[in-house]
Amino acid sequence: QYDSGTMATTTGEATTADRDFGNWRNQEVAGLHNVLAMVTTGHGGVNIDVSLDRGGSFAITEELSAPGLDWGQRLCNIDISDDYTIGVIYWRTTGSTYENLMTELVLVEGTPTGFDGNNTPTGYAFGSPVVVHTPDSRDAIPLLMQLEYSSAGDLVIGYGYNEIAPVMGMPFTQTEASFRCAVRPVGGEFNDVLIDSETGTIPNDPSVALRGSGSTMEVFFAYERSDGVHLAYSNNGGANFVQVAQVGEPGAFQPSVHVRDQAGQVRVDVLFLNPTIDGLELHNMRWDSFDPSGAGVIHEALTQATKETIDDNTGQNTFMPFAKTVKIKDVAWFGFDAVTDGDDVVMVVHEQERTSFDFMNIGGRPVPGFPVFFGGGIFADAAGGSAGASSAPPQALLPGLTTPAGAPDAAHRNQLRLVKLD
Repeated sequence: QYDSGTMATTTGEATTADRDFGNWRNQEVAGLHNVLAMVTTGHGGVNIDVSLDRGGSFAITEELSAPGLDWGQRLCNIDISDDYTIGVIYWRTTGSTYENLMTELVLVEGTPTGFDGNNTPTGYAFGSPVVVHTPDSRDAIPLLMQLEYSSAGDLVIGYGYNEIAPVMGMPFTQTEASFRCAVRPVGGEFNDVLIDSETGTIPNDPSVALRGSGSTMEVFFAYERSDGVHLAYSNNGGANFVQVAQVGEPGAFQPSVHVRDQAGQVRVDVLFLNPTIDGLELHNMRWDSFDPSGAGVIHEALTQATKETIDDNTGQNTFMPFAKTVKIKDVAWFGFDAVTDGDDVVMVVHEQERTSFDFMNIGGRPVPGFPVFFGGGIFADAAGGSAGASSAPPQALLPGLTTPAGAPDAAHRNQLRLVKLD
């Protein structure tokens, strides 16, 4: 927990047994004022823990989907609207045999049951799961998805998945990636739009950002294709999208899109990881004044991957078949996350230091290290939600996490940095 006023960093800890087990485990977090919510998939189920005192304790624990539902649940994400509605999405695969498998994107929402004198929820009631989408092939490999509530309560879900199917008459298969956006207006039903698709590639996760609400709501959708990162845009509430721009090298991934009003202009930032000869760099495709035609776009590197020779031995000390050992500094694999905070963007960046010996040991693949997943907008004011709950902020923020964090050690190979984009 970082306090931008005092610049103090505090921590807390909660131990939950037997949650993070097996394949497809995932954990995401969202926060609004005194409410902090964490959703996890693991051991075949989906669970949510909700704190009403900013993480000081987690008084609410709910099983949204029980373990053992056929093939289980996988991947999740979460958001909190400004009326404190909690939205959780996850993928599940049902069916008793392979022939009747069905992969589904599912939504569960929780609404406050009451409020205390501090205008903080006192409890939550969670509704039944709602299926948002089922891929045509029924069995799909999902990407991590994102959901956002608008200022009026519209719900937008950006998601994607990969399908692998045999090629008729040929002894091999073909992959197809699909990127979609589902929008549910207040009081309405979901409208689901296919934004783009590509064969022969398995991309990473898309990102969405909103501006406005209703039928004129602007939706920004960033995603990865084989030639880099793309941005699609809708100015009619997600009814249809146009392609705006493409940036980055082939293999650029993990886009994170942010839109905000700044000095009377619409500022748009699309952060992403860009591969270079020296490692991964954090880049930004931005508009100081957004133009749907793509004009005025600026591409800038926010970090720079570096390398330096650190010894001249013949391999005896590093067991390498060449004379020099190289030290590499770059951004870790999946090593950043970002949220919109007012008219700024706040990022956490995982920087790592490796040697060429590390690359030799794992065949040239990036060392994963410790990916940073903060998700959901802890630093940001969330927006939107359903009717019936208060949207006023609490009279006081509770202390939340109170254990002082240890001072960082500059000698460590892994560094976590907090960065703000004005």
